[in-house]
Amino acid sequence: MSSVSDSGVLHVLSGQTGLQPLPALLLAVSAGDSIVLLQDAAWLALAPGVGGDIWAKLPDGIAVLVLLADLELRGFERQALHPCVRVGDDTDWVAASERHARCITWSPV
Repeated sequence: MSSVSDSGVLHVLSGQTGLQPLPALLLAVSAGDSIVLLQDAAWLALAPGVGGDIWAKLPDGIAVLVLLADLELRGFERQALHPCVRVGDDTDWVAASERHARCITWSPV
């Protein structure tokens, strides 16, 4: 059994097709936090391109995870990913959940 961290928040982005929550998210994260990109938020894992580098203002010490299944469902599995993003599976997502006592879900309104 994993121990839960006293600090740090797990930020879950899901169903994200635009950039609306990102400014607020970037203000809310701090060292020790983790971000998981789920469902349509998987596109945010792609390398900087037309939208610029959306993760440029990300503080040091933030872990960003995208699920391989979500990349594959959207045809992104062969595209270059942003250097700060790690690809994982459901086990990695559960492990991230267990490391943090708090979770915030960011989704479009």
